[in-house]
Amino acid sequence: MSLLSINNISKSFAAVKILRGIDLNINQGDKIALIGDNGAGKTTLLRLIAGQETPDPEFGSIQIARDTVVEYLEQQLDHLSINSDFALEDPELTAVEADIRMLQADLECATDKNHLEELMRKYAKAQDRFAALDGFSFRQRLETILNALSLDEDTIKRPLELLSGGERMRVALARILLRSPDLLLLDEPTNHLDQKAIDWLEDYLNGTSAAVFFVSHDRAFINNVATKTAELNNGKIKLYSGNYDKYYEQKQLEEKTLERRIYHTEKKLQNQENITQTMLSHRNISQYHSSEKKEARIAENLATLRNYRKSHHTRMSFQLKKQPEQKGSRREQLALEAKQLTIGFNQADN
Repeated sequence: MSLLSINNISKSFAAVKILRGIDLNINQGDKIALIGDNGAGKTTLLRLIAGQETPDPEFGSIQIARDTVVEYLEQQLDHLSINSDFALEDPELTAVEADIRMLQADLECATDKNHLEELMRKYAKAQDRFAALDGFSFRQRLETILNALSLDEDTIKRPLELLSGGERMRVALARILLRSPDLLLLDEPTNHLDQKAIDWLEDYLNGTSAAVFFVSHDRAFINNVATKTAELNNGKIKLYSGNYDKYYEQKQLEEKTLERRIYHTEKKLQNQENITQTMLSHRNISQYHSSEKKEARIAENLATLRNYRKSHHTRMSFQLKKQPEQKGSRREQLALEAKQLTIGFNQADN
C-alpha cells in the first residue's frame, strides 16, 4: 500500500535550486535511508514531506494517502519553546484516569444505595472509555519507551527550556513513537543515544509495520534498518534496493560500467579523429566534413559521460571513534593510521 507519492517536485532557496524533479514512492513497511552529502537537501526533503516547507509552485505534487498519520523528528530542536508540542501524555486519557481515581474514592465512601448505583454506572463508563483509548497498552508502551531512551518521570515533566539538547531529542523521539504513526520521518535519530538505546531503536523500527524514511550518518544503523537506500545527488534522487552495503556494491558496479563506457568512447573518438585527419590529408572535403560532424557527436557524448562521472563519483566518508587509552605520553599516542590510502585528482580539477 502506497502511503506517500512524490511527483516531480523541486525546491529553490534564493534562486538556487536544491531539489530538481524529485520522484519517490514510500509504501507501508518500507525502511528507506536517505543519504547524500551535507547540503544536498536531505533535511529539506523531509521538511517538504512533513509540510514544514512548500515545493516550488510550478512543479509536481506530494500526495499522502488518506488517514495516514505522519510524524517528523527534526534534527535541530532548539527553536521549540512550547511544552505542549512535547507532551507525552494523552490529554483525554489523562482526564479519564483522573475520573476513575475520583470515582474509586467516591465508591469507597458511598453508603446510599441509589448513589452507589449511579457511581458504579459512571465508573463502568469511565473504564470502557479507558479501554477504548487503549489505556493499558499506552501505559505499557510509555514505560518501555522511557526506559529504552533513558528518560525518567522527572525529565519528562520538566519545562522544555530546562532540558538539554539531548534530552529534548529523546523526549521528542519518545512522543513520536508513542503516537504509533503510519510514516516516520527521522532526521539523525541516533544523535544523543547510547549504544543500548540505538540497539533498541533498531529493533523497534524493524518490528513496526510503519514506513520509515530517515537520514543518518551512522552506517551501522543504516545497515541494520534500511531495506532501501535513496541517494540524493545534485538535486536528484535515485533509489537502490538494500541497506548501505548493498547500495555501495551497486554504486561500485555502476562506476565500473561508466568507466568502461568512457574508455571505449575515448578510443572511438581517437579513431574518428584519425579518420578525419585522413580525409583531410586526402583532400576528400565532403567525407572530411561528414567525419568531422561524427567526431563532434562522439566528443559531446564523451563530455556528457565525464560530467556525469564528476558529479556522481562515490565520496569517501569515515567516522572517528574514541579508542581505549594507550600507555605512554600523549605525544607518543597514535592519532590516525591509514592503510593503502590513495589520493588523486581528476584532470579537470587540477
